[in-house]
Amino acid sequence: MDATLTTDLAADLQTQGCAVCDHLATRASDFFAQWQYALYADEKTRDEYAAGPGLCPLHLWQLEGVSSSIGVAVGQAPLVERIARALEQAAAVPSDRVTVESLVPKADDCRVCRLLRAAETDYLGRLAASVGGRQGKEHYARSHGLCLRHLAQLVMTVPENETAVFLLGAVARHFKKIGGDMCGYATKTEALRRELYTADDHDAVLRALTHLAGSRRVCSP
Repeated sequence: MDATLTTDLAADLQTQGCAVCDHLATRASDFFAQWQYALYADEKTRDEYAAGPGLCPLHLWQLEGVSSSIGVAVGQAPLVERIARALEQAAAVPSDRVTVESLVPKADDCRVCRLLRAAETDYLGRLAASVGGRQGKEHYARSHGLCLRHLAQLVMTVPENETAVFLLGAVARHFKKIGGDMCGYATKTEALRRELYTADDHDAVLRALTHLAGSRRVCSP
């Protein structure tokens, strides 16, 4: 892969959050926008969805968050009815507890999880190629970096030790700055000197949590 920084990657690195998390959140939002309508309007889509395991808990609630009440009712009813039938069958054979366990969606079964894993792998591959070049390193050094989880994956993806050392050094400086901003925010708040807040002080806590745990829009247990 050509180690150049594409326009979309350069723009993504300007975010104050994690560029990978933000990319995945966008992919998920695009999927949910299309999927919630398809479940409501297309019977074939509903039948295919109902025949499968459904979505994992995180993504089911995210789908609900962008759907109308009628959309959820229409879209999820066939799945609920199939599960009801399966539970009736399990109730007729009390020893068959495996049937109930099989109804619980797992990450490997969730179509959104699979979509995001593929998108994550592709994006990290492109980012790894870009930071191997001079331009990519310059943009990354000016960026806010990645959350710890995606940094760990990126470090394992880049082929050169030199690039891994660069990535770790850049994120170390970034975490040090966030820590300083958080201390500044706390000190000014306790001293009632809110007029001295800087923009970095004000959002330091959000940036810290985002880079420790990833974006709240895509993180999961």
